[in-house]
Amino acid sequence: NPEYIAECGAVAWLTRTLVRKFYTRVLRRDHRLRLANGVWMDLPWDNANATGIFVKRPSQDWGSEQTLARFLNREQDFLDVGAHIGYYSLWASPYCRRVFAFEPDARNLRHLEQNRRNADNITVVPVAVTEQEVESVAFCLADEPSVNVIAGELPAQGNRVVVPATTIDRFCREHPEVVPCAVKVDVEGYDLPVVRGAREVIGRFEPLFLIEFYEGPLNTPEALFDFCAEVGYSVFAHVKPRRADGSYDFRRIVLRELTRENWGRNWRIMIFLVPGRWRSAFEELVN
Repeated sequence: NPEYIAECGAVAWLTRTLVRKFYTRVLRRDHRLRLANGVWMDLPWDNANATGIFVKRPSQDWGSEQTLARFLNREQDFLDVGAHIGYYSLWASPYCRRVFAFEPDARNLRHLEQNRRNADNITVVPVAVTEQEVESVAFCLADEPSVNVIAGELPAQGNRVVVPATTIDRFCREHPEVVPCAVKVDVEGYDLPVVRGAREVIGRFEPLFLIEFYEGPLNTPEALFDFCAEVGYSVFAHVKPRRADGSYDFRRIVLRELTRENWGRNWRIMIFLVPGRWRSAFEELVN
């Protein structure tokens, strides 16, 4: 993988890849990794996302983890929507009061429960998070558990099951002790609708959002910037900028503000939706 090699360095990439293959193909056994924040994470041997975490350490998402940690509050809470096996839950756990990890897929839940034991402030919430307040939703289980999606909203393949559902607003309304300082959303193309289901929380707490944003029918740049303008948020991201010849610089990662005008000129994985109260702090981090 040229991207991984560029990010890790050839020697580190090769060493880590060989070690991971030894566990997954020879031993067929889980193993552990100490994250850059000092918290241990259990890596399932049969999970592709765990392989990426092991190979790309210390940062899976180009520094988004470290930037997120700067804005967490030990007196407030972190919501991890689409927690998968617990990477961001474990990343956030030392820096906030409590972590609420939302994950509806039973295949991921057993690994998430195992990783929850590596921190003392993570609560697993086995529900899907949606835009509308419904009791349950059809959920499509993909062959690879990291790319599940809510059925009916986006084209998807796989087995469909019915899972309990909530919105961020409803969860916080039903748990008034929860004070979210930040929310991570990674739900395979349904990210912006989940954020729209947090309008009450945005109005009350102005949390920072870190979201994946694969463009699609429900995630369009126009809808994103319209929503941010409505609620007074800005968009920032760790990006790989284009070179003069139009190619991306794999080795260079910078934090930039994204706008309607420069959206297509930067390669990103995750984006920050930044409330006005933290805009100046993000501007200071731009490089």
